[in-house]
Amino acid sequence: MSESVQQNLQSQPQILPEPSGKTSVAAPSVAPLVLFLDIDGVLHPDPCFQEKAFCSLPIVEAVLVDYPMVEIVVSSSWKKYHTVTELREFLGPLIGPRILGVTPDLELAMVAFPRQTECETWLRANRPDSLWIAIDDRDWWFEPGCPNLLLTDCTVGFQQDHADTLRTLIEERLS
Repeated sequence: MSESVQQNLQSQPQILPEPSGKTSVAAPSVAPLVLFLDIDGVLHPDPCFQEKAFCSLPIVEAVLVDYPMVEIVVSSSWKKYHTVTELREFLGPLIGPRILGVTPDLELAMVAFPRQTECETWLRANRPDSLWIAIDDRDWWFEPGCPNLLLTDCTVGFQQDHADTLRTLIEERLS
């Protein structure tokens, strides 16, 4: 984690006057950062055989362990077949508890960039002031040049070079 991010997170709390004349301590405010996480083509190749299931999860975890303030929303077709509780179990003890929920299931044929629209719809309803990043393997589900998209190759999923890019994207948004 960069020094600027650490300083932002560790800034001194402010002393605020209350209407009664007493003072209270307010925690430093940091706009949350939401990571929209696809599964197939990101956490493992697509298509995936059982022995490769979630093979890229440790690489994602290695990044996110350094950024506990990053919240996670699953933006995957898995939301149609699994509950949030099941998704948390699949993603394990490091990432699972950080899952806030899943993106809404929109009528995909009705929008030009369906995954981006799902992410933005979820943000408006739940974290309107948050910055965001999406990790996905389908660039055509996002506006061309979407600065919030970290694109993976579906045949291999999230790799070490993606980890470096994810760190950079997080640092940029939190600084």
